[in-house]
Amino acid sequence: MSMNHGAVPSSSSRRPAASGQASGAPADPGLSSAALRGAVDLSALANRSAAQQASGQQPGAAGGGEGGRKPRFVVDVNDASFEQLMQLSGQVICLVGLYADQVPGSQEAIDALVPLVAKQNGRIALGRVRGEDAPSVFQAFQLQAVPAAVALIKGQPVPIFQGNPPQDWDSIFAQLIQLGDEHGVTESIPDSGDGGEDGDEDAPEPQLSAEEQAALDAIGREDYAEAERLYDSILANSPADEAAKQGRLNAQLLGRLHGADVSAARGRAAADQDDLEAQLLVADADVTNGHVEDALTRLIRFIASHGGEDREAARARIVDLFTLIGGDHPAVGEARRKLAAALF
Repeated sequence: MSMNHGAVPSSSSRRPAASGQASGAPADPGLSSAALRGAVDLSALANRSAAQQASGQQPGAAGGGEGGRKPRFVVDVNDASFEQLMQLSGQVICLVGLYADQVPGSQEAIDALVPLVAKQNGRIALGRVRGEDAPSVFQAFQLQAVPAAVALIKGQPVPIFQGNPPQDWDSIFAQLIQLGDEHGVTESIPDSGDGGEDGDEDAPEPQLSAEEQAALDAIGREDYAEAERLYDSILANSPADEAAKQGRLNAQLLGRLHGADVSAARGRAAADQDDLEAQLLVADADVTNGHVEDALTRLIRFIASHGGEDREAARARIVDLFTLIGGDHPAVGEARRKLAAALF
């Protein structure tokens, strides 16, 4: 994805891009942040951190960065904790600053954002992402240069810059706050008074077990079979572990997509509504790319028009996707009702 250099997309009222927008398409500087849905694949990163999310860790709890106390609005983020930052962006505008140790001066450029963000009175949080800790985040944003910055508003990316940081940050922040207001992201992070954490935030954070961390590590290196095996082991000892259940489903989903020709499957699915495997694979890909409604509608349509083993396979898959997506997603409740009507 090519990013604007020193510019934020305007708050135009133009319609959002269609769900079929190609992944990695350049951002149109005339569109609002809502038009960037699907521009980069962030949902896969969200799925990868399901186990850590369920463990109750706060955004950035697993991130890197220097020791010592940081302002409340600064979090250090890695692959495992990126989901928490995306969740936070539903309440507070998040600026993601990306750097790499191998690029001299890139960390200093991102750290220079701290005092600038501090002047926004808590409306903007800064997530610092070190490339060595977050290769999947870097891959998802398709970075061509660092330092770089991308804003997140309700989980949707708003490209800011790559390479040379802009100088007009007051204008950029003003536009981001306007976009946040338009999309209902209006909360602020309270000031602790001393620039550090206090109260309950000083309590120890829940930690992943060695086996849970090993499973996440396996997903990070794309060894999905090993991740599934590790989650199976966790579930053998703790059958009610919801995080492990979701992690296992995520490993299976990513394993099915790994190396698959989704474009060819999409063509087969369009040409032959009876091609079960193509319909399932396209639904998997749509969920991973954030097109949840499209995926669930596709499977419900298949279930309504088929019977026997094919119908049961599609039903089992959509139930797994419900668990993976999460019951709090607005599309899931509606899809459950439509599924019941299709089945009965």
